[in-house]
Amino acid sequence: MILEQQVSLESARVMYARIRRGAGAVSPGPVARLGESGLRALGVTRQKASYCHGIAVSIERGELDLSAIAQLCVEALRVRD
Repeated sequence: MILEQQVSLESARVMYARIRRGAGAVSPGPVARLGESGLRALGVTRQKASYCHGIAVSIERGELDLSAIAQLCVEALRVRD
């Protein structure tokens, strides 16, 4: 979603493909190792590189648990029913 902000979907797809080729995979570990400068070298804007890298590092360190967030969303939906 970060890559799709304020650009066309086609531009976001191209950027995603560049990251996948540059990092080997679009997952927290490879993106964290690539770093902000590596993302910038692939053409990611400064701010998006910062966000993507920060999220990847937070997931790698266990500071951000996307599964827990998803579960909270599911539970919130159950409460609304």
